Amino acid sequence: MIRLHVLPKRGSCLSRAQTEAINTILEEEFTLIILDTDPTFSGFRAVSRWASWRKDLIFAEDPLFRTPNVVDSEMFFKQAVNRRFRNFYHKLKLRRLGPDMSRSEDADNLQVIHPQTGRELRSQSFDLSQIHFSHPKPASAVVSPPDDNDVPSHPCVDAALDLSVKFAGLAVQELDSEWVIVESEPDY
Repeated sequence: MIRLHVLPKRGSCLSRAQTEAINTILEEEFTLIILDTDPTFSGFRAVSRWASWRKDLIFAEDPLFRTPNVVDSEMFFKQAVNRRFRNFYHKLKLRRLGPDMSRSEDADNLQVIHPQTGRELRSQSFDLSQIHFSHPKPASAVVSPPDDNDVPSHPCVDAALDLSVKFAGLAVQELDSEWVIVESEPDY
């Protein structure tokens, strides 16, 4: 006999009593487990084993999760409870660390730099080209064929030359190591 399992339309949603029971477990038990096991909030994986064990215990012992509706679609209810555990973990992480990571050990070392939009980058490039090409050239300037040492003057080329000069100034003893770290402030 082939048994078709029809997905319930509304049956996999947690009832109010089930939600309150899960919230009690999350607030009273799961918070302590998270803070003991994973105080730096490295990821849900650090506490997923306990969450899985607790979820199985809920479905095995709690009468709210032993109703015929839950037993018939247990997989969906387990997914709903699992989502509750995961969402609670991430919300607790935001509450504890905050959006600016104010409680993190590395909070003093972090600097948020917002990337420039394409429009801002284009306007800066346009401004540089206007400055570069707006300087009047002397009337007596004679155009000569380029030598091997001549480099055309353009903001992009000037920036590339400036960068190559900075890299050429690296100390030789640093080149022996596997990685070379250059720490400097950008020239704006």
